[in-house]
Amino acid sequence: MNRLVLIGNGFDLAHGLKTSYNDFILWYLKKCFKTADLQINYADQLLEISLPYMNMQGLGRDGFNNTEELFNELYQNDDLYAFMTAQPLHDNYKRFEIPYSITLCSTFFKKLLRDCRQMSWVEIENHYYKELKRCLNMGDRNFQKQKLDELNHHFKFLIVELEAYLKTLEVPAPIPAYTELLAHPILPDEILNIDITEEIVRLKTMVLNFNYTSTAEHYLEAKHHTHTGQTYAINYIHGKIEDTENPLVFGFGDELDEDYLKMEKSKVKGFFRHIKSFWYFRTENYHNLVRFLQDDQFQVYVLGHSCGLSDRTLLNMIFEHPNCMSIKIHYHGTKEANNFTSLTEEISRHFKNKVQMRDKIMPLTSSSRMPQHDD
Repeated sequence: MNRLVLIGNGFDLAHGLKTSYNDFILWYLKKCFKTADLQINYADQLLEISLPYMNMQGLGRDGFNNTEELFNELYQNDDLYAFMTAQPLHDNYKRFEIPYSITLCSTFFKKLLRDCRQMSWVEIENHYYKELKRCLNMGDRNFQKQKLDELNHHFKFLIVELEAYLKTLEVPAPIPAYTELLAHPILPDEILNIDITEEIVRLKTMVLNFNYTSTAEHYLEAKHHTHTGQTYAINYIHGKIEDTENPLVFGFGDELDEDYLKMEKSKVKGFFRHIKSFWYFRTENYHNLVRFLQDDQFQVYVLGHSCGLSDRTLLNMIFEHPNCMSIKIHYHGTKEANNFTSLTEEISRHFKNKVQMRDKIMPLTSSSRMPQHDD
């Protein structure tokens, strides 16, 4: 029997990497405004900034000295969107005079900023698909094409900026507990509906890396493994930073959605520009995954993947594959307070056969916590 390990952004976050989309958007904004500070103005496809007052000496608040501090505090106080859209800020900023003139050039980016808050996560891919649906429902075909091209143009710009941001992050130190976790055997009581009376021999492990970073490679080096006869491989299914042969796959992947079928019937081109399935054709990653699924029965490990709808097509293929024997969730939090239930709810969306879903998902009592860098 084999094991397929699904690694998502929660895995990088567990290693201390600032890889949330909130972190990315904050980095991007700081970069833009720092450039404006130096050059008096800044402009790109998403926003325009100018400093009509040309005065950055006193941003208007004690202990508030530079752009970095400005955006950190705006984010912490949930004032980022208000600041970017010239709305009233909290009382904390009564003495603060905004030195910038800001124009948001992208409706899509404006909606992302609205969700970039301390207590919530920006879902860039989900927002993108919502905007695709909005374009789909526009009556005038010429206007629809114009808005669709604009959306794809802005989305592509964000992908380039995202890769630039990820390149600034250092590869984190390995966490020894993950070496043990990945080497853990498949136990007979983790497999339902099969009569197993002897030890399960695990031959192959594929790490299906939905991240663009190389954090997982720590655990696939031969020196970390003492078990003979086993093979380990990593599949960068969504691409890898600084690898031109494996470009980033960023977009949406739910071909089961009703509106997707309407997009297929539309005569307006551009709806599939960033649909993940079409990007899978650019490398062998998808076919390597299919070969692994067909090779033998397998157990799925979920490590930091939200199992959201943006990967629905791929996850449905994995979870409902006849060789998929069980799904073991590694949750974030404690045994008493965690995201286990929300993960099971997300996973259930990828099953058409709910009996299979109940048989394959292992209960909380058989699941374990994701190790963290600050444990």
